[in-house]
Amino acid sequence: MSKLFVDEIVHQSSQGSGTITLGASGEKVDLGTGVSGGTLSNYPAFGFNFDGENLPSAQNVFTKIPSANITMIYNVGNAFDTSNSRFTVPSGYAGKYFFYCKFLGQNNTNVYRGEFYKNGSSLYDTTNGVNGQARTSEGDSGYTPADNTLFIDLAEGDYIEYYIRNSTAANIIYSTNAKGYNYFIGYRLIGI
Repeated sequence: MSKLFVDEIVHQSSQGSGTITLGASGEKVDLGTGVSGGTLSNYPAFGFNFDGENLPSAQNVFTKIPSANITMIYNVGNAFDTSNSRFTVPSGYAGKYFFYCKFLGQNNTNVYRGEFYKNGSSLYDTTNGVNGQARTSEGDSGYTPADNTLFIDLAEGDYIEYYIRNSTAANIIYSTNAKGYNYFIGYRLIGI
């Protein structure tokens, strides 16, 4: 094995604004023990609050978070499209992803369900051990939170959406995003 000792690597033609590739597809590049700093990041990444108004739109109907209800906090790489409330894996960024959604039901004794959807299909599947569903307990009173987490392998072009349903009523998700009661985040995991 050879070693390369340098103080700085700069792209030959762009002088600081180009892309330098280390390794080839399928190879792993490790940073040495004790290395700090750098610009490794969980890219792409997004996070937003959402208003619960008109969620869900009708009883027993899964309703996707409407784009009009979204207040974007960050959208690194612009992979979350606010026009259709959908995160799409950009070219060159297939890999393992993390998603989390939390919402708050208001003053009901209803059961709320939230589900992740991949490429238009629900990920709720107890047969295959995948549970992309959040739900509250029947009979809870007052403000009732529900949240769920998803770790998933995604390919370029795959997309993730989030839908909410209530078994007994419509328009029951807490209707303010000013305090962050309802939010959805996601990002690509690095190093695994």
